[in-house]
This record gives sequence, structure tokens and C-alpha cells, in this order.
Amino acid sequence: EEPAQKYLTKLLGICFFVLNLLLFPIVMLGMFASGVTQILEKKKYIGYRGKPIYLWKYRTQRTSGNSFAVGRFLQNSGLYKLPMSINLIAGDILLAGPRPFTEPDSFAWNNRFDEFYKRYAVKPGFFVIGDESRKLDNAVMASILKKEFKYLYEPSIEKDIQIIMGRFGQ
Repeated sequence: EEPAQKYLTKLLGICFFVLNLLLFPIVMLGMFASGVTQILEKKKYIGYRGKPIYLWKYRTQRTSGNSFAVGRFLQNSGLYKLPMSINLIAGDILLAGPRPFTEPDSFAWNNRFDEFYKRYAVKPGFFVIGDESRKLDNAVMASILKKEFKYLYEPSIEKDIQIIMGRFGQ
């Protein structure tokens, strides 16, 4: 990670944290109105070098698995990730990088793709390489891994900015 990447990660992490603080009361009221009382969720993912990390996100589904209007809005807009700003500031994740996976998902993909483990040579990203909105199957994952490996071998702040700007273009 270049010093400029580290600086940009911390700076945007702080900006996202402030935005999260401003939106939290609105999100909380919307969730309470929808009957959702647990606003945040903390999930275990596999991070840098295969070590577990815990990422914070806004809840986008009820415990029953049913979606609700505020949750769909947060998911579609990407705002559900704002609580991960804490992880950005703490240095658990990068601004741009591979998609984080839970342990069972990571295990499953590792059994399908021999080089899947290589993606853990860098920290996961807040903004991920590849299309987050697509349902993952072998063909989609193969495409994502190709992009991730290209990033792994040549990381740069320019590529980070391209990944971030690509998210806002979707």
C-alpha cells in the first residue's frame, strides 16, 4: 500500500464516518418504523492473510430474511456499507480491494478455484473490484478473480480511484 493510498483511505474513512453519523438518526427512524430494532450487524469475514475480521454494516433484511423498504434503499444505494468506515479508519480494510467473503463462502470458492487464496495477499476493500450487484456463479467469479489478480500484482492509487469512480458510475 502506497503512502498516498493510506492517506486517501484514512481521509475518506473519516468523511464516510461523519456522513454515517449524520445519516444514522434518519436510518434508525426508518428502520424502527419498519419494525426493525437491530440497526447494525457485525459479521465475520476472512481478511488479510486469511485472518478473520469483523465488518459493520446496516441491516438490510429482517431476521426472518424478508427485505424492507429502508433496507432495499440502503442496499441499492450502497449506503449499507457506511458503518464500515470504522474498519477503514482502523486499517482493517482498504479503500479499494477484493470483495470480503465469510468463512463458509471463502471455503466454497477456494474449493472451486485453485488460486482463490491469493486474493488474501491484500486487505479486502470498501469499494470492491468487480461488480458487486451480480449474483456470483463460476463464470462471474472467474472474471472477478482475473480483475483482482491484476490489481494484486500492480496496486496503485490510480487504480483505486478508477474502482471508486466506477462504483459511482453504476
